[in-house]
Amino acid sequence: MLTQNPSRNYSFEKFFTTLKARQSPALIWYSDHSERIELSGRVLENWVSKTANLLSEECELDSSEPIHISTTTHWRSIIIALAALRIGAHLHFVPEEEDCADIFCTDNIDELPKSSAEYRLLVEKSPLAPRFMGVLPDDTMDYCALVRSYGDVYHGLSTPSLTDTAWENTSYQQLLNSIVLTQQEPLSEQAYDISAPPMFNANYLQQVLCCLSQAKAVILRDPTVHWVTEEIHRIHHDEKAVCSPWL
Repeated sequence: MLTQNPSRNYSFEKFFTTLKARQSPALIWYSDHSERIELSGRVLENWVSKTANLLSEECELDSSEPIHISTTTHWRSIIIALAALRIGAHLHFVPEEEDCADIFCTDNIDELPKSSAEYRLLVEKSPLAPRFMGVLPDDTMDYCALVRSYGDVYHGLSTPSLTDTAWENTSYQQLLNSIVLTQQEPLSEQAYDISAPPMFNANYLQQVLCCLSQAKAVILRDPTVHWVTEEIHRIHHDEKAVCSPWL
């Protein structure tokens, strides 16, 4: 029988500890021109730790504090969002909520003038870019260039409080509960293709969390690319993947 809080023995710390121990693929990105980027659980957790250190040390992000993420759905978007959750921040995805956050993350340089946030992070979308591939606007931080210099282990004191809001009307307690409930229906395949929306959002992030919590790989197909059926079938065959059960 389920309790009111099925996640009482589960936490985000346990989630990231388990993720770090994985040598198998956790996140696989596909884009045009046969672009494929694979991150094992260990590598994904490493980037999350670096990003959490950047957000907490450079941008002074603390638990319960807001961060606005306005990006297309991209493997770097997932890393930034996971890092914010690790800190225990309040994630915002809706444009009109922009002004409530001191940190604004975007991959669209045209969005920067609309933000009054104290810290503005510009995220490069090209594959494995070491920096923003253009002219960086004033008062803007280059996420790709900065994140590499931060520590591989997150030692921040800020962690999620179960009563705090993760996003919208969802608390960290409710989010963990949903992950644990999903685990009670184990996934059988080794990888799952979660249909990515054009703009990164909370629903997509929650599906990613549920998939990763079961030690399965997330297939992320670049939503800016028009994918024909034959290409999707090839990816599924190569990765031994199926479409997400939560679609």
